[in-house]
Amino acid sequence: HDYPHCWRCSTPLIYYSKPSFYLEVTKIQDKIIEANKKVNWYPAYVGEKRFANWLENMNDWAISRSRYWGCPLPLWRCECGHDEMIGSREELKEKAIEDINIETFDMHRPFVDDIHLTCPKCGKTMTRIPDVIDVWFDSGAVPFAQYHYPFENKELFESQFPADFIAEGLDQTRGWFYSLIVISVFLTGKAPYKNVLVNDLLLDKYGQKMHKSRGNAVEPFAILDEYGADAARWYMVYTSPVWTPLKFDVDGVKEVNSKFFNTLKNTYTFFEMYANTDGVDPREFEVDYKDLE
Repeated sequence: HDYPHCWRCSTPLIYYSKPSFYLEVTKIQDKIIEANKKVNWYPAYVGEKRFANWLENMNDWAISRSRYWGCPLPLWRCECGHDEMIGSREELKEKAIEDINIETFDMHRPFVDDIHLTCPKCGKTMTRIPDVIDVWFDSGAVPFAQYHYPFENKELFESQFPADFIAEGLDQTRGWFYSLIVISVFLTGKAPYKNVLVNDLLLDKYGQKMHKSRGNAVEPFAILDEYGADAARWYMVYTSPVWTPLKFDVDGVKEVNSKFFNTLKNTYTFFEMYANTDGVDPREFEVDYKDLE
């Protein structure tokens, strides 16, 4: 990777190590690898090589993050050393010292930090650890979390799982594709998707990643306002397959609009004008397309 810099002011960033909480996902590594072999990847080499290689070399998942706001790691700790992991809102309400309305209470940090438990070992007050959960865990849990499974919607979930098809960018090899399959294999023993279409990145016309700070980002709504959504879509489909990088050039959209869509519009306008003049209703005709060959 390039050395990291702040995306706002371009100041070089400093790496430093700190203690973290981990999920020991390497214990189910073999199951994850086997589940991936049953997935149809397009293109195939992403799943068979890039993603498979990532799984072969996977490490335990550093699940904790230091953030002011976020989805809390539901671990309460007592100074005597006892830890308590909370598994649901109902369990938190039952064990909390404070009186909370679980229907309206904001479970994110920092609000949840105001909730304390009584230690079952020594009777002292337990406080939640300050860490939040890696946001990639949120994204990987979406097949279950969207239906509040397993607390409800069991039949609906089972009717739609695993997903027939998902699509995302090549950069999600270590992101969404990974977090989805890790959580799913842990909970169900199988991959959460049957087919995956992997699209590559959208770059500027010189093949560089787009960044507002560099001034090479394209404003999509300006393109749509000037040339229309159809021209933009056709240009992106026409230029290259979705699994190869697309060098986006506004002149290409302009050319597609001029040579294809304007020609199509002019052809239709010509037909419309004479059809209306002669009272022709095309719905009254049945064309035998064999005669046109």
